[in-house]
Amino acid sequence: MLFRSHYRVGEALMGMKRFDDAVDALKQGLKLHPNNEGIEMKLAQANAMASLIQSLEAETILAHQSGRKAKAKQNTNKGQNSSFLCVV
Repeated sequence: MLFRSHYRVGEALMGMKRFDDAVDALKQGLKLHPNNEGIEMKLAQANAMASLIQSLEAETILAHQSGRKAKAKQNTNKGQNSSFLCVV
């Protein structure tokens, strides 16, 4: 019945939004009790949430980097425009 403790730990970790840790705990429970449908379902949920979080984090990083590049380009253009205005 030790697998139940891993299930409960996994469930608690999911509640705390620690999905990667939940996946680890649930995998341990599955090792102790292979083919347990409850653990398999909870593991699928934890994996899905962990993947979603990773995707969102990656999108946030890319958006931040794109924003930096756009701002740098905008600042470069401002410098060019101001030089142009000084000449005219």
